[in-house]
Amino acid sequence: SDSVSPWAQRWRDIISDVLPRAGSGALPTTDRELRLLAAALWKDVSDWARTEANLERHLELFTAEMSLASVASSEEKAAAWAYLP
Repeated sequence: SDSVSPWAQRWRDIISDVLPRAGSGALPTTDRELRLLAAALWKDVSDWARTEANLERHLELFTAEMSLASVASSEEKAAAWAYLP
């Protein structure tokens, strides 16, 4: 539709491909495709937010803490985001 941005249309199509139809039940949170979808959507939004004035500061709440001794370790690079319950 004309009122939906190309970015939103792309994500709406991807989400509808991954999520089950209404009435089919929910996917478990451990579903691989659902987890990949969530990670990709978060990456897309957070990459955009980093380019906007004052939004990067808000993302700091969700970043994982890194020890100064091993900032360059591959494990810590993979854990760029932290879970907040």
